[in-house]
Amino acid sequence: MQWQLVFFRSGSRKNEAMQPIAEQVNNEDIRNLSGYFASLTPPKASAPDDNPDLSKKGAEAAMGRRCASCHGDTFAGSKAVARLAGQREDYLVKALHDYKSNLRVGGGVAAMAEVAYHLSEVEITALAHYLAHL
Repeated sequence: MQWQLVFFRSGSRKNEAMQPIAEQVNNEDIRNLSGYFASLTPPKASAPDDNPDLSKKGAEAAMGRRCASCHGDTFAGSKAVARLAGQREDYLVKALHDYKSNLRVGGGVAAMAEVAYHLSEVEITALAHYLAHL
């Protein structure tokens, strides 16, 4: 959360709705918001997995792209690394597309852009489905 607001505020991550809000948030507020969101119980998958074959392909893509090396074995993330498990499927698809096309930036390194650039549409769909149902 903290990094996302900083990216919106600096203009390195574009979003018409978030940009004007983030520009008005000071560093202390960003830290407080981040602490609050970090204290919340992580989301659970919203629905049972209706396509286990797609999830299997997503798990294979996650292993092949070494997603767990940054996001953790359970994809729960940590501090500056995003939680992927249980996120909305449409959000994950959009995020991967945005990383792939350089519309979205990551943390201090360009790891996500490098990984996402090589993902096929099938892999993006499968990864998003798999991660959303964890």
